[in-house]
Amino acid sequence: MVARPLIIGIGQPWRGDDAAGLEAIEGLDSPGADILDHHGEGLGLMALWEGRGLVILIDAAASAQPPGTLGRFEDTLPADAAA
Repeated sequence: MVARPLIIGIGQPWRGDDAAGLEAIEGLDSPGADILDHHGEGLGLMALWEGRGLVILIDAAASAQPPGTLGRFEDTLPADAAA
């Protein structure tokens, strides 16, 4: 059985725009994917997506890009990355 895609909203609800990932998934309904919020330790994310073929992370980041810029990263993690 193939694992369902996972959408994770990341952020801290008490830190203003750092809650962008959490706000983005609020009210999101996707019958074809699992949806989680995460506001803990970043290393814990790897355990959440173990065995998933597709993971979408939604988060805010400080960068030189204009506000609202979307980034897409398609690198595959090595099989032993969570070890």
